Amino acid sequence: MGIDLTAVPVGASVQGDSEERLTELRAQLRELQLRMVAHGKQLIVLVEGWEAAGKRDFLRDLGCSLDPCRMRTFVTAAKPDSDEKRHWLARFWAELPAAGNSSLFYRSWYRTVIAQKIAGAIDETGLSRGCDEINEFEAQQCDHDTIMVKLFFHMSEDEQARRLEQRWSDPWMRTITHKREDNWAEGRAKLIDGWHAVFEQTDTRWAPWTLVDAEDEKGGRAMALETLVRTLDKALPATPPAAQGDHVVVQFPATGGR
Repeated sequence: MGIDLTAVPVGASVQGDSEERLTELRAQLRELQLRMVAHGKQLIVLVEGWEAAGKRDFLRDLGCSLDPCRMRTFVTAAKPDSDEKRHWLARFWAELPAAGNSSLFYRSWYRTVIAQKIAGAIDETGLSRGCDEINEFEAQQCDHDTIMVKLFFHMSEDEQARRLEQRWSDPWMRTITHKREDNWAEGRAKLIDGWHAVFEQTDTRWAPWTLVDAEDEKGGRAMALETLVRTLDKALPATPPAAQGDHVVVQFPATGGR
C-alpha cells in the first residue's frame, strides 16, 4: 500500500515562526536556481492536493524566489477537444522545461487518470496502463537530468471545510473558487480512493511523492519549500562549472621511454 491519506496525521509539522522560515527558504531557493542555471539542469514541480490547501500561495512563494524569465506555470484544465486524436500526455510534453528552466504544474497529468477512474471511463486495467505510461514519462525526464518534485498538499476534512466556507463567504475569493457544492465531502471521498490507487502505482524511486502537511497553511508552504530546497541541493553540484577558457591539465602516466 502506498500513501494512505486517511491514516496520515496532520497539524504536527508547524515549528517556530513559519513566516521567518519562508523568508529563509525563498532566499535559499534563489541561490539554488543559480546553480541549476549554471549547470544546465531543468526542474519540474507538480503541485497537487485538496482545494484551498495553499497550493496557489506556494506557487506565489516560487514566483517570489525564481527568476521569472526561467520559469513558467502550466494550469492543467480539462482536456480540449482538439487533443482527442493525440496521446493524452502530448500537451504536457509541450510544457517541459529547457536547460536551466523550471516548469511548475498546478495540477498535473495525474488528474486525467483519476478523473477518468471516478467517472467510470476506465477500469482498473485502464488505470494501471495510465500509471505505467506516467511512470515511463517521468522516468524519461529523470534520465534526461530533469529534477522532479511531486507534492500533494493534504489537510483534514474539517480544515478544508473551514477554508472553503471562508472563501465562499468572501465575494472576491468566490471568483477563484470552484462552484459551491453541498456534497463536496462526498467528492473528496471519491478523490481519496482515486489518489490512493495512483499513489500505490506511481510513488517511484526516481519520482517519489511528498505528502505536505498543510493543516497550517504557512507551515505547509514551508514544508513544501523545504522539500524543494533539499531536493535541489542534493541534485545540483555545489561548485560552479569551469569557466570558459579554463584549462584542465591532464597528467599522463610515465611510459618508461619510447
